[in-house]
Amino acid sequence: MKNITFILIIISISFNLFSQVFETEIGENKDSYFSVLQDNEDNFLFFGYTIKNENKYAKLIKISQTGESLLQKSFISDTTTKFNQVHKLNGGYLVDGFSDVYTDSVKMLWVVFLDNDFNIVWEKKYDLPFHNKQIYESTSLFTSDNNLIVSATFGSEFIDNDFFLYKLSSTGDSLDFKIHSFQSNAVVCSFKEAPTNDKLYLTAYGCTNNGSYNELSKILKIDKKLEIDTIYEIRSLVNYPYELFLSDSYIDFVSDTTFIFAGTKGSYSTPPVIYKEGIILFDTNFNVLNEIAFFNERLNFNSAEINGLDYIDKKAIYTGGYCPLSGFRAYSITKMDSALNVYSEKYYETDFDFILNNILATQDGGVLLVGVKWLNGEDYVYVIKTDPNGNITHINGDLSEQKAKEVILYPNPATTEITIQKAVQVGNCNVEFYNMEGKKVFYQELTSNSTKIDISSLQKGSYIYKITDKNNVLDSGKWIKQ
Repeated sequence: MKNITFILIIISISFNLFSQVFETEIGENKDSYFSVLQDNEDNFLFFGYTIKNENKYAKLIKISQTGESLLQKSFISDTTTKFNQVHKLNGGYLVDGFSDVYTDSVKMLWVVFLDNDFNIVWEKKYDLPFHNKQIYESTSLFTSDNNLIVSATFGSEFIDNDFFLYKLSSTGDSLDFKIHSFQSNAVVCSFKEAPTNDKLYLTAYGCTNNGSYNELSKILKIDKKLEIDTIYEIRSLVNYPYELFLSDSYIDFVSDTTFIFAGTKGSYSTPPVIYKEGIILFDTNFNVLNEIAFFNERLNFNSAEINGLDYIDKKAIYTGGYCPLSGFRAYSITKMDSALNVYSEKYYETDFDFILNNILATQDGGVLLVGVKWLNGEDYVYVIKTDPNGNITHINGDLSEQKAKEVILYPNPATTEITIQKAVQVGNCNVEFYNMEGKKVFYQELTSNSTKIDISSLQKGSYIYKITDKNNVLDSGKWIKQ
């Protein structure tokens, strides 16, 4: 038995040693990347566009599993183009996007097949019957019967939007095209195929026509003929009329009969609106099996903008979010199983503005996070790779190393009250404040996941805080009382 235990420990240590971690910027200022995947050699591929002479051109980037740049390739042509979604097929990559992309309109759907060296094998363009309309969001799905289905929302000034479904063969032959109305203002988000009932599930968010609620999420069940079977509004399926699932919603099946719906959850019961990450586990009859929300009512925390849900192992399902508040800039990773039992949360504070766009579960058990970093008037695509325990380092000397935290204190600075948020895996602990002379001036035990603390009695000035459990310092730093 001791030998077995020793072997398991060695395997665990070896697994973490071979799990790469890094953080780095990729591409050029103003680049955007909408789709990311890991290739057969464990390198990471990013598909999107770059801007040259104020025009958009499709671009891909390849980096190694340790974050080094391996390839940057722009597809410059006589028309503006951009990549949206990519699907790995035998012999290469099927990529959909748009051509003739202008500020206020898009004319053509564009589909490209790239070989494994990223040369264009074939490309086809498909005229769209709404040249005076703008594409707001798009998504795509490669189905079990080897067809590509692209969906996109189009409209004028984000009012009375419609969406289309375009079905193509794997060689680009046009098979079907349908335009549907949401019967409200909405945009498409994510697209999945049910494993057993031959239906497609498309998520969207928007608002009712009378504007009574903003950005309501919904799921559309669609058949293989591209006809809408049923539209489900999330607020009609759950028991809280004033807490609604809002933008940035995504879906993924975790069994033949259950799927996870995730997005940004908002409360309108008490102004101002508070946002948090929310997740629901449904069966295919749309019965709610479980539902969770992260963070408390005091902290805005949005889900990732494009895709914030991914997994390889159903025992390690990742979700990601970010906090856009000034004075508290951070992003988070949560790990759970397919029944939504959460067993790990990690928080990462940054010294720059950051929007999380995508997460990707990686072959080594970690996760890749892709977002936009704003600093000194420029924005770059920023990539973070963690190991299975949520740890990260930097590969570039001029990038700030970010430490994974299991507790966070906010706001900083503060005037009358602070909140300390603990990850689910953290037990009882305590917080201490010391003045700049090293004298302890405050102590409180932290027994709940979220604790509000009245700090109005403390004098204005700088303090050192320390959050500890029985054996470890969980977090410490400088804090300012205003």
